[in-house]
Amino acid sequence: NANGSYKWVKTFGGIDFDEGNSIAIDNTGDIYITGDYGNTVDFDPGNVGGNVTSLGDQDIFLTKLTAAGNYKWAVDFGGSGYDLPYYITVDANFNIYTTGIFAADGDFDPTAANTNFIASNYDIYVQKLNQLVLLPLQLLEFTAAIKNEQVQLQWKTVAEQNMDRFEIEKSNTGFAFQKILTVNAVGNSGNTENY
Repeated sequence: NANGSYKWVKTFGGIDFDEGNSIAIDNTGDIYITGDYGNTVDFDPGNVGGNVTSLGDQDIFLTKLTAAGNYKWAVDFGGSGYDLPYYITVDANFNIYTTGIFAADGDFDPTAANTNFIASNYDIYVQKLNQLVLLPLQLLEFTAAIKNEQVQLQWKTVAEQNMDRFEIEKSNTGFAFQKILTVNAVGNSGNTENY
């Protein structure tokens, strides 16, 4: 806290060299961390999901935690070479800006779409992301229908990335929710998936 008293610490990493390079806090207190990592890192230890795997030497990660340090999401960027972020900031509209260097090639789109750039040596990148881009999937369709006196939910997704599961919740008040069902996700897919 402001007096230097201990509040909490969170750790994550893998079997390779991993480091956090920059941190930003938005106006709700959520925390954004960027750094570089190799191999596979679990950004949500103790729970299923949160794994990202590098595409090459060292890749760039971006993870978001709540103000209490709880995992929200993690994405990665980079290519076959050494990729290193230097700085991150978040504006009042929750847009995320990062900058750093990349070698060889780099894909800076956290969705399944490829936006590859080729570096001549170690080149500079500047990136802007919005919160909507960072969802680990794109929802194409969602329907709810009554069938045999029960509500049947169906949805279609595309571009799933590091998805683990869908949790279905219900509420009688619109404020307090209770989980009633867990549906396993495909995981990683650029195809249309039906649930």
